[in-house]
Amino acid sequence: MTQLPHEIQRFAKLFLQLQTLRYDADYDPHARFRRSQVLRDILRTKEAIIGFKVSKIYERKAFVAFVTGNIRQ
Repeated sequence: MTQLPHEIQRFAKLFLQLQTLRYDADYDPHARFRRSQVLRDILRTKEAIIGFKVSKIYERKAFVAFVTGNIRQ
């Protein structure tokens, strides 16, 4: 994945981080989240989505192929 642009790498890393937080929120009854941190995460997510959208279409397609394992030979 290091060949993908920084914006897409950032999007992917943030997605994994947020997926972990979502899992904790759903299944860990002791998980606690501060409002300030959630708002920061929302802002980071918006920025990552914007960065993803400004990436070139072939880069986004390469990323999707990579994460879905849908690589053509």
